Amino acid sequence: MPDTKWAKEILERADRGEKIPKADLQKASDILHDELSETAAKSKTLPSRAKNQTVLAECLGLERKTIQRWKKDNPDTFPRPKANGSYDVDAVIKWMDANGKSAPNVPAGGEGLEEGESIVSLKMRQLRLMCEKLEHELSVKKGEYTANVDVEQWVGNMVSEAKSILLRIPSKAAPILAGMSPAEIEDYLKECVDEALAKLHNASS
Repeated sequence: MPDTKWAKEILERADRGEKIPKADLQKASDILHDELSETAAKSKTLPSRAKNQTVLAECLGLERKTIQRWKKDNPDTFPRPKANGSYDVDAVIKWMDANGKSAPNVPAGGEGLEEGESIVSLKMRQLRLMCEKLEHELSVKKGEYTANVDVEQWVGNMVSEAKSILLRIPSKAAPILAGMSPAEIEDYLKECVDEALAKLHNASS
């Protein structure tokens, strides 16, 4: 059964411009959305602070002796408790990621961690971006977006058509304008411009 790794590979292939079956793109999007929902639900069980070492271990899904061992083996780097004995859970999670540690209640992968952001929220942000990119790929496949090269060609054709129509006005108008009053010339030129705009509008439809 396809998993998150498979879904991410589908996304990466689509991002490289490979042709991906619509069914695979949809399945990958669904998988990543499901993981995002599960991660969001899990994040609610991780408070920003734990009142003591025992509660910290429970939050992370570890035994207290594991926290004690980490603290003993890394006295200079392991986050220190506050004056009241509480721990900053986000700080401990960041330390775990930096030192290759894992815990049942903590998703892995803290690359690109921003200041004040927990690994859980980072995971949610990464998955959300992946889902958005997959949804965009699906929209492209459905024809809801136009490729840049097609837009450039369309604009180029419009400019060429406009230039051709406008350049015909002087040669067409010159013989007719002779002997006209300024007011008549103005009215006639307005008609020429209106006619040119109408042609451009029809060409773009």
